[in-house]
Amino acid sequence: MINEIFFFKVQQCKLAIDTAKNIVAYGSVIPLDGPIHGIPLGPKNLRVSIDLAIKEDALLPIPSCEAVNIKQAIESHVAWPRHLVVINDEVLLCDFLMNM
Repeated sequence: MINEIFFFKVQQCKLAIDTAKNIVAYGSVIPLDGPIHGIPLGPKNLRVSIDLAIKEDALLPIPSCEAVNIKQAIESHVAWPRHLVVINDEVLLCDFLMNM
């Protein structure tokens, strides 16, 4: 039996709410598809891990049965709208425009 080990590159990011300038947390983009807590990810969203909260009480843009605010979602995977994920101080504009 062969055990397969999968490696994927995570990208550090900033997570925003409402506008790309309203940063509420630091996190990582997790390049995996599939449901999160049983809910489909959706084509306009990314799977992210919240690593550090800036505004702990800020509500998640896509709440789950596990978490409704930033503090509850630290160190877990959540869905986040692509246009509110900031990488290297640039919004993922290309993805956003392609999915409009």
